[in-house]
Amino acid sequence: MLGVARTANMWQKSIAWRDGRLPTTPLQIFAISFLIGLLQIDLSFGAGIQLHSMVRDGNRFGYLECYNWSVTYLTVVPTILAACIPNTLVLYRQTRRQNSHRRQFLILLGIAFIYALATAGREAWASIYDTNHDSGYVEWNSVSSGEWNVPHVSRLQSVIWHALFTLGYAHYFIASFFGFVGAFGTFLYFKHASNGNKPRKLFPYESGLLFNQKVAVMAYLLYLVLLRSAKVSMNLVASGKAEETWKTFDLFKHGEAYLDIISGGLLVDLLFGTFWLIVTVATHGCASEITSPHAVTRTEKQFLQYIFNRAAHAYAYFGKGPRFWAGAFLFGVVIPAPGFHLLIAGAVLFATLRMVGSAWARSREASE
Repeated sequence: MLGVARTANMWQKSIAWRDGRLPTTPLQIFAISFLIGLLQIDLSFGAGIQLHSMVRDGNRFGYLECYNWSVTYLTVVPTILAACIPNTLVLYRQTRRQNSHRRQFLILLGIAFIYALATAGREAWASIYDTNHDSGYVEWNSVSSGEWNVPHVSRLQSVIWHALFTLGYAHYFIASFFGFVGAFGTFLYFKHASNGNKPRKLFPYESGLLFNQKVAVMAYLLYLVLLRSAKVSMNLVASGKAEETWKTFDLFKHGEAYLDIISGGLLVDLLFGTFWLIVTVATHGCASEITSPHAVTRTEKQFLQYIFNRAAHAYAYFGKGPRFWAGAFLFGVVIPAPGFHLLIAGAVLFATLRMVGSAWARSREASE
């Protein structure tokens, strides 16, 4: 509990204007987004949405089961917004000083808008127009029930359903937009800031930018783990592969079904997660160049050794804890837990390994 309180206090103080406090703190943003998530859950029950999407004659919201998407809107989405909205505000403040940086920031906003359309907008579009076909996997085209024109509901439930649709995808769109600006904009800021040759300490708001970017990207990786686990679990049920066997850890008898199913969407999710992780590590590499710049000649830049040296410095500056959890989350994306119980068991296992490793490192430092 002490570590959680210390992290929350650091988050509360991590971002500040250069000449004053932010109008809204990260914890306040988290609370607002969390309350919106609770409202979405209330609206879902008011609209008569079933808890389990696999109920063929029940009302649905999306192809994920109700409790799965509820978890993300109560944890991951508020975390990303609480980290990236302050980053966006600080970056906007910094770009007001130079016209060239202001233009780049406006271009970044445009790209972020396109990115949000490609994520939240695409899914909203698919939920309306791509739900009339059957498929072997639990995707939009196998839900067999459109979201916008929901049959067999009362007029009041229909109004609540449309309100849920609008609120849910607007919430998703805002998270995608600010997630892109806050994470990628931080990289661009440190890319420009690392051009100097004189070492200096990071300003408090720069440390806050790094911390919030790391929090947001880790939250996104966790989202991919939750998404992959939920889809694999539902696909096992939809394909009649008897998910109950996984609860008894009968992995060897039915391993082929699990391996066949995890391939769906694996490459896309892994590429997205790896991309944002590389952006975060590269940002920390630029930050390390600010605190301890390395003089490199033009000839040295032509060889791969320069690239590997920069990558090694960025990797070291990223930190042991984030490296461990990034690896654990990527493992969860590649080999997702087929069900909520195994997901919790995997989280406990990785947390135990992390605590044991930290204790061993502290004891080694004390002995030295």
